[in-house]
Amino acid sequence: MELLRERLGAIENRVLERRLAGVRPRRIVCLEWLDPPFASGHWVPEQVRRAGGWELLGQEGERAVETTWDAVREVEPEQLMLIPCGFDARRTANEFDRMPRPEWFDELRAVRRGEVFALDGSGYFSRPGPRVIDGIALLAELFDPEGFIDVAPPEAWIPVGPAYPR
Repeated sequence: MELLRERLGAIENRVLERRLAGVRPRRIVCLEWLDPPFASGHWVPEQVRRAGGWELLGQEGERAVETTWDAVREVEPEQLMLIPCGFDARRTANEFDRMPRPEWFDELRAVRRGEVFALDGSGYFSRPGPRVIDGIALLAELFDPEGFIDVAPPEAWIPVGPAYPR
């Protein structure tokens, strides 16, 4: 347990160092389900905060709640994290490829910039436990790849969207 606290402290200290160096928090939406979309809840918004991001739709300590693609469009996230409960990154990417999207979806800032990611929701976000720290490291690397190099668990994320055709 002490090693987990130390690892979390190291991540948070690095986030603070980067913030003091001028790296601002990323504006994020994490979706715990895709169709219909569900905004994150429970500990996921805290993971986002500790990793250096700002969760725009999810509420820390609350249940995940159904939202709409219009709500995602309204907050215009810089990054969109897809973390469906029970899915690894590959299955999430496959589900994303098949899901219906609004006609304006490709106009979202995160989509235009190639900042939509399929993550291993099952492994790092859906269940409480020690791997939550790995989830924080994963998010930290995606939020600030220059400040966090090779801290994400391997094969834990896949870029998706028009910028990354399969």
